[in-house]
Amino acid sequence: GSDPSFNNNTSKAQSATFRSIHHTMRIKHWFFTLILFGIHNHIQEGSIVSGFQPLFTPPKKFQKAHEKVRETRTRTRTKKATLKSWCKTTIMLSSTATNEPEMETYESVDNGQPVESTTQSSSSAASTITDMEGPLTLIPISSSPIMLTSSRPLLSNEECSAVLRYLDYLNWKKSKNDTTISGSVPGDTGTSIAQISQDDIRLGERLIEQLHNQIDELTGCPRHAGELPFPRYITYDPVPLPCQRNEIITRDQLLPDGLHVDSNNGKYFRHITVLFYLTTNECGATTFPLASKKVTTQQLGSDSSSSSSEVHYAAQRLIQGNAHHTQMTEKDNKHMIQCAKILEEKALELYQQDNDMFHKKNNDDNDDDDNKGDYFEEYGIRVLPSAGHVCVFCNLDECNGGSADPDSYHGGEMLIGGGDGHDKAVLTFFKEIPMNTFTNREEFAEQVRKRKRYLVDRYF
Repeated sequence: GSDPSFNNNTSKAQSATFRSIHHTMRIKHWFFTLILFGIHNHIQEGSIVSGFQPLFTPPKKFQKAHEKVRETRTRTRTKKATLKSWCKTTIMLSSTATNEPEMETYESVDNGQPVESTTQSSSSAASTITDMEGPLTLIPISSSPIMLTSSRPLLSNEECSAVLRYLDYLNWKKSKNDTTISGSVPGDTGTSIAQISQDDIRLGERLIEQLHNQIDELTGCPRHAGELPFPRYITYDPVPLPCQRNEIITRDQLLPDGLHVDSNNGKYFRHITVLFYLTTNECGATTFPLASKKVTTQQLGSDSSSSSSEVHYAAQRLIQGNAHHTQMTEKDNKHMIQCAKILEEKALELYQQDNDMFHKKNNDDNDDDDNKGDYFEEYGIRVLPSAGHVCVFCNLDECNGGSADPDSYHGGEMLIGGGDGHDKAVLTFFKEIPMNTFTNREEFAEQVRKRKRYLVDRYF
């Protein structure tokens, strides 16, 4: 008389116990199989004495799984090796910069145009950097203000295009009321936002970070919390010719935004500006109508107010009147308006000097032409955009308490005549003197002098 329900429950418990033991044995079996297969793998690689033979051959499904793991590890090791090689290449390029550039390279930038450099196309940033010939350094083109251009591109054409896609994506985000990125100015370079991928975004972020690091190293000014975390992005659209080829372009057409110094809008601590050109254009230069064409250390540390020309005097008066932008002068101050007009007219004359087709028909009737020629033999530099290159210049005058340097007035020319049909795109990096490095104006001026001296000792 045993209870049938009791026997039924007992058999269920026993079955559960047997199933548990069975699963445990299977787990142990596959566990030891993996261990033995690992030993077998190490034997094949020579990690253990080669005379040892494996006890059995693992199942095929474990062999396939292990081969997939090995392929993944191999790809990971390759990526790490490539990244390490890229980092070493970047450090080598920046640390082997020469102080004295070759004469041929120097002559090619004496007119303010960055050096052209041929690069080989590649899918990876590491290889494109390695393929760029020559050390990365800066070549002086003016000593008042201190101005330099890069000896070769910081990025290849393909990398510049990748940065443009990323910047257009950020502008698209900003247009959707996403303001997580600061310092960005809306622009449109024709890139389709719908085609950008996560890989493009990550590549753009990495290239921007790479530019930051390269500029920090070239200028000797590491980033700090007081600077803009993101460069300023500006684009210029091509414009048609406003008049016939043998007629003159007006200053409002050439420089609709006028001229300015980069301490504009109360940014008095911006001592170095770095213009990174993302496109190559036949026109649309950055113009410096007061910059000296001489490259000599004798001008360094001298008071810029010693210049006696009318345009230099007008620039000094604008700085003294706190007019850091030619189109932001007080409307009732006729003297300041006249000074601003003199600067913009000189920039227009510099453009005409380099573009004979825009001269007036009766140029011989102008009595001031001889004086203009004398001025432009010593002053006036236009830097044409060249993709991947930078133009570096100092903004402050240490001889006047660190105030804005009148010789650094500059502006972006429009793409008159449509250029080559492409937009002009520029990234602007501002280097600022940290607030905790000075307590008064004299100490601030000393910080300006110290940072200028670094550029002079390294590149001049």
